[in-house]
Amino acid sequence: MGPRPHHYCFVHRLLPELARNYLGALCGAMLSEQPEQILKEWWDTLAKDLPEAERLPWPSISVDRGREGSHLLILFTFPPPEGSTEAYFSVVIVGPIAGASVDEINAAPRKYYVLEHGFSLDGTVRTVLAEWTSAGTHLNYGDGPTPSAEAFLSHIKKMEGLEAS
Repeated sequence: MGPRPHHYCFVHRLLPELARNYLGALCGAMLSEQPEQILKEWWDTLAKDLPEAERLPWPSISVDRGREGSHLLILFTFPPPEGSTEAYFSVVIVGPIAGASVDEINAAPRKYYVLEHGFSLDGTVRTVLAEWTSAGTHLNYGDGPTPSAEAFLSHIKKMEGLEAS
């Protein structure tokens, strides 16, 4: 089964676009007191651009924020995926940065990774690790870690050289 368009557009279009072109606004919203409420507003706004049959109710996406050295990490946890390429998690990595001013964040390097739900050729379920680059390209890194936040973040931190010493 393919992805549900509302879920796909949110994870694979809206969030990477915000990370690519509006990073300061994205970080400001996700570092605010009620990031889930802002995500819900974005979800509902996106729904207005979709045919009614493709609109989904708010799925309760959670946000975790933290730092790893000089990098800011914003983790999004989605409800269990149903279709291929729907996401378990995504993460925005910003940095290195020294502070948190909007200008510094907007100028900082950024990465947007997704742990996708997928299937092997024999039909078995697997995860797929992907990245949406700053140029808007989707990179597929093949098999991903088990679908847990800890395994996903650990894998990404290792890829990015951010493991705590």
